[in-house]
Amino acid sequence: AEPSGSGGREAGDVNVARALLALTAACWATYPVFVKLLGNYAGGALDASVVTVIRYTMFGAIGVWLLPPGLLPRSRSHDEATAAPVDVEELAKASLEIAVLGIAGTLLNTWGIEHTSAIRGAILLSSINVITPLLSVLIGGSAEDRDVSLQTWLSCGVSFAATAYATLPAGPGAASGFRDGDFAVLAAAVCYAAVKVRLAAKARTFQPETFAAGRLVAGALLSWVVFAATSASGLEQEWPATLAALPAEAWGILLLSSLIPGVVATVLQAKGQRVVPPAQAQTIYAAVPLFAATYDFLVLHEPIEDRELAAGAAIVAGAALAMREA
Repeated sequence: AEPSGSGGREAGDVNVARALLALTAACWATYPVFVKLLGNYAGGALDASVVTVIRYTMFGAIGVWLLPPGLLPRSRSHDEATAAPVDVEELAKASLEIAVLGIAGTLLNTWGIEHTSAIRGAILLSSINVITPLLSVLIGGSAEDRDVSLQTWLSCGVSFAATAYATLPAGPGAASGFRDGDFAVLAAAVCYAAVKVRLAAKARTFQPETFAAGRLVAGALLSWVVFAATSASGLEQEWPATLAALPAEAWGILLLSSLIPGVVATVLQAKGQRVVPPAQAQTIYAAVPLFAATYDFLVLHEPIEDRELAAGAAIVAGAALAMREA
């Protein structure tokens, strides 16, 4: 398929793209469940850097398979006559840019959550719903990306307020004052928002599977660089034994956590954001907590509180408001 231009973005294409982004959100929301299941099977939480490098290595292995013929030796084979030519240098630059932003967000968020409360972290990270349209206006890759409608602004604001309402303590005594961890989580939100905005600018240049593969491979390489730079505490001597002791179920969880919220979500996001501008896409991504709460209830049997139900309804209403404009 050829990249979609603005003239080809008919209502049917937009609706399909929105559905793909909703599936992306549904896939992303599975990750917290996988983390909890992994801890159960592994007999305790694994070091975050170890989990990151394993998952990104799996990403890279699958990404190499997804790459079109000719970009890497022995990559997936099919009729080369049907493969669109790829500017390898531009693909590498775009993939590395998105990978750097994504891993920076992951590291900042992980460190920030360790230095602030889970509730504050969730609220601060939900600021991505407001930061994304702001960055769209400032650094959007096209006039359409930079043109954020009033409905989208309202929807993003509603999503932020709904998340804050669902996660704030019901009673008095909430902590006040900013901490180092708070600033780190806010910085992570900026990185994640930048991923969505820059992704929209790059996604129209490459075929979705090719761009997704490039991102996965770049992320794998970068994760090893980060792991090597941050594992001076002796972890590099300990983690091979830790991995060798993991049961088969834990490896299965690691693989699923790489496939569903990783590879599948990356491909779906690349397809959807070729058509849907980043600010409007964020109104759909805001449903991730709603999906996550549903999975927690169904898989982990954790209760859903009335506040969470009300917040979920508000997020859905906000997304519907943003979608009325197209």
